[in-house]
Amino acid sequence: MTTFKHFKALIISVLGNCIEWYDFMVYAALAPIIATIFFPAQNGVTALLETYGIFALGFLSRPFGALLFGFLGDRFGRRYALLLAISLMTVPTFLIGCLPTYTSIGIWAPIALILCRLLQGLSLSGEMPGCIIFLSEMAPPRLQTTFASLAIVASLIGLLVGANGILYLDHHFGAAALQDGLWRIPFLIAGLFGFIVYRLRRDLPETMAFLTQAQPCQQPIRTCLTKHWRAIVQGIGCYAGNAIYFYFFMVFSLTYFYRLSHIPLHRALLFTIGLQLSMLIMIPVSGYMADRYGRRTMGLSFLMVILVGAYGAMTFMSQVNNYPLPLALLGLGVIATALAGYSATLPALVASFFPIEVRFTGVALLNNISVTVFGGLSPLLITYLISTHHSLSIPMWPIMACTVISLLSFGWLPKCPSIIK
Repeated sequence: MTTFKHFKALIISVLGNCIEWYDFMVYAALAPIIATIFFPAQNGVTALLETYGIFALGFLSRPFGALLFGFLGDRFGRRYALLLAISLMTVPTFLIGCLPTYTSIGIWAPIALILCRLLQGLSLSGEMPGCIIFLSEMAPPRLQTTFASLAIVASLIGLLVGANGILYLDHHFGAAALQDGLWRIPFLIAGLFGFIVYRLRRDLPETMAFLTQAQPCQQPIRTCLTKHWRAIVQGIGCYAGNAIYFYFFMVFSLTYFYRLSHIPLHRALLFTIGLQLSMLIMIPVSGYMADRYGRRTMGLSFLMVILVGAYGAMTFMSQVNNYPLPLALLGLGVIATALAGYSATLPALVASFFPIEVRFTGVALLNNISVTVFGGLSPLLITYLISTHHSLSIPMWPIMACTVISLLSFGWLPKCPSIIK
């Protein structure tokens, strides 16, 4: 494959991830509005809890999606799984933008929203693992962590575009216009671009690692669960701290600032964008450092920073509106840097846990189980904890608990070359 075709394949592989996470950011940013449209409860916190309950439901389909995409990716190829993943994202995302509201069709409106979120969760269960595996198998041996970390970069680009899109609509049209129907536009745009990515992925090449196998594994799920279950458990533990930290600071932070801290929407969006932009810059740098100094070493180092700094980070975030804007953005950038360093090491690390014939199944299972348990449920849990304890710093406790799980899992990793480098 020529250098140009190689570069083109890498770009096409990450574009789907951008669309997926753009949609997640849009849903998270519009959660307060969606809450009033689909769940017209008198209590705003109750409506928000219901909205994030649906957000969590989108994750419940992910372990089942991991089995589906794991089988397809290991049996028929990485390209086939990525093509199906973008198809399953495009249709329900477009449909969300077309859904009637609660006032139009009553209880059928939230039911339709639930079905769309379940399909989106099913899609993401194959998109992120597929992107990670495709990038790591296409990468030069000495840059596998750097290349695989581009899957996280793509997700952050999607989050940034989503946050900036909502910021633009809010600034130019106002919250009232968003409430009246403008909220549909971001979902319709995502559906359109999803179709474009689908067309591009039809020409995506298969990885040489998959093609050079003597024969694809006939039963990748059974083989993975019986022979590589320890690697799955370790991987889930390694992802625990990253999942809750990522979903809180990158996805849920907007609602934390806007709805729970009562910071104006435009300022809350700026804070969220500051977190995402800082992480976007740092991830490729951290990935390169991990390639040079070792994934295990860098991962443990950043985990210790996250554990020690969790209390300070949550104390700062709970009072961030009291600081001048430049200082607030600088502080949020420091918080995001530690998360970026840890996140960059994980994709190539977990891909190295499994042989080629069951790699898609293994990575899909550990990734989706961990983000379902530690990530997808975190907005619901944190909203509940804040509403019952009336403390904006309470999220530090589940964050610290998950970080300890990841530290123990990293300490359990064998010191073999495929893990260390």
